Amino acid sequence: MKQLKNLFVLVLLAVVAAGCSGSSDSKHVPPLGQGSIILRNDSAGSFSVTINGVVNAAGTAASASIPYDLAPGTYVVTLQQSGGPRTWTGSVTVQLGRLTDMDVTADPADPQLYDVVTFLE
Repeated sequence: MKQLKNLFVLVLLAVVAAGCSGSSDSKHVPPLGQGSIILRNDSAGSFSVTINGVVNAAGTAASASIPYDLAPGTYVVTLQQSGGPRTWTGSVTVQLGRLTDMDVTADPADPQLYDVVTFLE
């Protein structure tokens, strides 16, 4: 009986670990010689995306997940809410052959800002 209980606990832990991998569900593969920013709009609205001063998307819809393929380096990314005051500007590093995830949500403490979390896959 104890062995069955231990097996059950191991299976339960494996299921939880598989569901909480911390990586994105993106199947995007960066082109040869580049890396990618995967921008996930988890906010309730749309925003424009500017990378190093160049507008890349005039309106990123809510729940969108958009890849930007770039040469390795550090980029200044700016998000500007469509028709609203909310913004975010920060440096994002792109590494060769890797995905840099940017999860964007509305900042609950400040209605003028986005909350952005970045991580490498």
